Amino acid sequence: ELLMSAGYVVLAVDSFSQRGVYRTVDDQTRVSGAAMVLDAYAARDILAADPRVDPERIAVLGYSKGGIAALYSAFERVRAAAGAAPFAAHVAHYPWCGMRLLDPKTTGAPILLQIGDSDSVTPLAFCETLIEEVEAIDSNADVTVVVYPGARHAFDHPALSVLGWVPISGMIPGDCLIQEQADGRFVEVTTGMISTGENLGEVLTACGRSAAEAGGDAEAAQSARQRLLEFLDDTIGG
Repeated sequence: ELLMSAGYVVLAVDSFSQRGVYRTVDDQTRVSGAAMVLDAYAARDILAADPRVDPERIAVLGYSKGGIAALYSAFERVRAAAGAAPFAAHVAHYPWCGMRLLDPKTTGAPILLQIGDSDSVTPLAFCETLIEEVEAIDSNADVTVVVYPGARHAFDHPALSVLGWVPISGMIPGDCLIQEQADGRFVEVTTGMISTGENLGEVLTACGRSAAEAGGDAEAAQSARQRLLEFLDDTIGG
């Protein structure tokens, strides 16, 4: 509603129900991050074919697990592997930033990352380190990170602004850090486990948390929405 009221065409991508999934908190492998990235690219193709839409001004926006797709689709290596056209801009709200690629060059499209510094589900520190690595090797990277002091995971969720904070239990990535090696393997650094598509649930269970919390912050939520609109106006508006 916010985006449409600002004049944007919006396509909401449902990566869950069409796969028979309602939620992934207790099992993150029910829908993989890779599948959601591909869903995002497919959605871009649908929008690009719509005569109401300028194909050169399509952005992707995601929250939490969806934020992973919104963020990692900005990496050129991921885009090339998918054989997809690039997005014009990326907005990721509190994504898990614990997957590190050897070549994290971006497509050059602007990226806005918004997250709270009290997020126990997808820690801020991992995102800060990831962006530092990106900017160290990619002179074309255009990344803006906005940190909200005291804000928890899902700080802008409308219901949580009323409820306050709520406990979360399940398969929470938390402090998991999966690093690509020179030989192509992906290794979780705290456990030494090799991560594959088949054993990701086992890896996340071993390195992650079983409990965390989410919490609303009305002031931070309002600021995040305003920054979102300003970012989109600057990148794809006009």
